[in-house]
Amino acid sequence: MTPVTVFLGLGSNQGDRESYLNGAVRSLRQFCTNVQVSSFWDTDPMYDVNQPRFLNAVVRGDTTLSPRALLWACQQLEHQAGRRRISPNGPRTLDIDILYYGQLMVSDPDLTIPHPLLHERPFVQGPLREIAPDWGDPRGIILQKRLKLFL
Repeated sequence: MTPVTVFLGLGSNQGDRESYLNGAVRSLRQFCTNVQVSSFWDTDPMYDVNQPRFLNAVVRGDTTLSPRALLWACQQLEHQAGRRRISPNGPRTLDIDILYYGQLMVSDPDLTIPHPLLHERPFVQGPLREIAPDWGDPRGIILQKRLKLFL
């Protein structure tokens, strides 16, 4: 299979957040090549605001994994980092979202690519623009050029 460029959103707001993100980046290199990592962004939680601040980043890489295999691999990394899915927007040691898988669009009950909420998340848009300022969203959504961040 020809490698596909993927973008993954990483987040952590429990324990040693930086260590969880760095560990995820190291592990992602097992199935992604040409890895680029944005800076880490310290942000307020958006949906369930009664929890600790997040550390977020975006990773760009090339993979030969299928979208479902990539999802499974990311979920395994979350599990290895101690992630427990108790609340959809609750605290977590590690969260890895598939933001883009090349220009592919997927709309299944358990997998939506591009990520359906990335356009409303400054903690994704900022790091994404940092490492891929000219990336084109296959849905035609233009990422905000000026972000109002609550850092």
